[in-house]
Amino acid sequence: MGISLKPDVLIKINGFSFTNTLILTAILVVFWVVLGFIFSRKKTLVPDKIQNFLEFVLEVFFNFVKGVTGSEELTREFFPFFISFFLLIFSCNIVEILPGVESGILFYSGKESIPFFRAPSSDWNFTLALALLGMLAIHIWAIKKIGLKKYIQKFIHFHPIYFFSGLLEFISQLAQVLSLSLRLYINILVGGILLVMAYHFFPFLMPLPLLFFEIFVSFIQALVFSVLLLIFWVVLVKKESH
Repeated sequence: MGISLKPDVLIKINGFSFTNTLILTAILVVFWVVLGFIFSRKKTLVPDKIQNFLEFVLEVFFNFVKGVTGSEELTREFFPFFISFFLLIFSCNIVEILPGVESGILFYSGKESIPFFRAPSSDWNFTLALALLGMLAIHIWAIKKIGLKKYIQKFIHFHPIYFFSGLLEFISQLAQVLSLSLRLYINILVGGILLVMAYHFFPFLMPLPLLFFEIFVSFIQALVFSVLLLIFWVVLVKKESH
C-alpha cells in the first residue's frame, strides 16, 4: 500500500539525499514566493474580487493574532512571520490529498518504484527543522526586543527561589521543539496512512469523508503550530522578569 514511516530517497548527489518530501517542499516554497510576487505586483487601490477576498482573509488572521498579542505594534511585527509559517505548513499538510502524492506518480530508483511526491509534513526531518527554525527565530527576536540582559534573566537566576524555575523554563524551551515537531509529524503521517488504506480497501466509499476530515486536520495543525510559536514569542518578549 506504499506505507512508509520515512521519506524515500530519489537520488543522491555528492552524498546529499534528495527525498520525495524535499522535492515537494521546494516546489511549494517556490509556489508561494511566485504567488506572493504576482499578487504584490497586481495590487491596486480599487481591488477586484480576488484582492478583496485575500485582504479579507488576511484581515481575519491579523485580528486573530492581535487578539493573542493584545497589541497593534506586536501584531504588525509578528504577523508576516505568523502568516508565512501558517501558509507553508498548511500547504505542506494539504498536498497529501492531491492525486499523485504518495501514489500515482512513481519514480524507479533502480530497485523498486517509489512515490515521487510525499507530503512534507509526514517527514519528521521537515517538522523538526520547522520547529528549530521557528524557535530560533523567536528567541533571536526576543533578544532584540527586550535586550540580552532581560532575556537571560528569564532562564538564569541566582536567587535560590527562582533558580530551579529558570532551569525548568530552559528545559521547557527544548521540550517545545520536540512537542511542535512531533505533533505535526504524527498527525499528518497518520492521516496519510489512513488515506492510503481507505483508497486501497474502500476506493468508492471511505475516501471522500476522510478527505474532508484531512482538510480540517491540515488547517488545524497549521494553525496550532503557528499560534504556539506566537504564544511562545509573546511570553518571551514580556518585559516583566523575575
